[in-house]
Amino acid sequence: MASTEGASIPNNNRCKFILPKKQRQCKQSVKAGLDYCGQHLPTEGCEDQQAGDRRVQCPYGKHTVPAYLLASHLKICNDKKIADQWSSEPYHVPSINAGPEPALILPDAPPELADFKGRVDTPACRRLAYAVNLGPDALKNLISRLNSVSKRIKELSPNKYSILREEDVEKLAARASTGSSHMPFNVKHGAQHASILGNMDKFGLFSHPKDTMFIEFGAGKGYLTNALAKLIPEADKLIMMDNQKFKLLADRRLRNKKMQRLRCDIANFEPCGVDGFEQVPFWVAHGKHLCGAATDLTLRCCYRYLERRRERGGGGGGTTTGDAGSSADTVQVVDHKSTFLGLGVATCCHHRCSWQHYIAQDVILELGFSPEEFEIFSYFTSWALCGHFGTSNSSTRKSNKNGKDANDSGRDNGHATCVGVSEAKEEEESIEGGVEERINGGGWRLHHSFPREERQLIGKQCKRLIDYGRVEWLRRNGFDAIEVLYCDPESSGENRLVLARPK
Repeated sequence: MASTEGASIPNNNRCKFILPKKQRQCKQSVKAGLDYCGQHLPTEGCEDQQAGDRRVQCPYGKHTVPAYLLASHLKICNDKKIADQWSSEPYHVPSINAGPEPALILPDAPPELADFKGRVDTPACRRLAYAVNLGPDALKNLISRLNSVSKRIKELSPNKYSILREEDVEKLAARASTGSSHMPFNVKHGAQHASILGNMDKFGLFSHPKDTMFIEFGAGKGYLTNALAKLIPEADKLIMMDNQKFKLLADRRLRNKKMQRLRCDIANFEPCGVDGFEQVPFWVAHGKHLCGAATDLTLRCCYRYLERRRERGGGGGGTTTGDAGSSADTVQVVDHKSTFLGLGVATCCHHRCSWQHYIAQDVILELGFSPEEFEIFSYFTSWALCGHFGTSNSSTRKSNKNGKDANDSGRDNGHATCVGVSEAKEEEESIEGGVEERINGGGWRLHHSFPREERQLIGKQCKRLIDYGRVEWLRRNGFDAIEVLYCDPESSGENRLVLARPK
């Protein structure tokens, strides 16, 4: 019987939205006179012909509704019900790990951009507008200062490769390469997981696996935790936490473990509220490719817990009053005595960092940079991975012997390291040229001022600066901390792993 998929709706009656992941046209039908279905109807400058009202995005999801129906929609919205359920959990404490309210707000976009597609309020465009307004001379001076500081950082903390291929790690990587259904990620990600876990083991974070609760921050589909369970069978107290919904492909392989899947933003996460936390002697934090500020939120979460223990003479948690720049008010948490062994976090997506949440503000200021300049550096970090463009959509996908897209892992290589980042990055880049042209009238262009190789170098220096600040901050606040390169840059441009343990 011939397939009729896509044939029931004529092309002229189909939604014109192109699905970014599937690279095909949406198959939903549209109302007469409209180009898009209700799901993909633009929220700006578009009128609903029947209701005579514009559509707005639901604050709890990606779907849109007519503005006049928003209040009634929220009463039945499934996403809101789920959000309310998770926010009532004891481990959810609003903004407990967030940075202080921003003392820095970049200047408003210049008047030339007032009518530019309504997109000038994105962080990338605001940073770009600020950088372009500095002018070529001031920007070259900033790059010169960055070069000088980068040389100092290289002398103080030289790059150190630690790509572990020990016996157990070899077995784990080999298991990934067989295409076994027990290891659903591809060869590249299997080797990365093995090296991350091998480095954590070498650093002493797996000293008591049977008595340790392992909490994966930003777990995504949970493949790093799945690899941990395979590498260390004694580890059976596993927590996977993320603020998004994912296919629980790894969870089914952990049925024999004491595994929990939590839905929570890291900014709101209090580990003491996790079920069973009071019964474990030790706990470890880990994560692969935590986007931008998520790394800083994770470090602040671990620091807060350690500070509470120190204040109570080695006891458990207690009352906290916004440690480490937290924006939370006084929060009551139950007294626990679990010992924090340390953390292993692979950093990622530095263009999503922000001065508000950045943990090492004092380090950046001591190096002679202002908060505004930090925001520019955060923007420049996207240049580091421009060499990966064109590979993540072709060779990376073709190399997956299991027939899975690299995005199936929940994390990807290069500029598309995290879910949805590639689409967001492409959308930002599609208007950046227009932003520069509006400001300068087609004159000096920031992107044209540096050849591609130099842009890559500047981006790498900015990423190195941000991670160096994090490691230095950890050392100043009671941790033994190191930074290693856990895989080759050809495997992933995001190949830095921060390891820390209390002194």
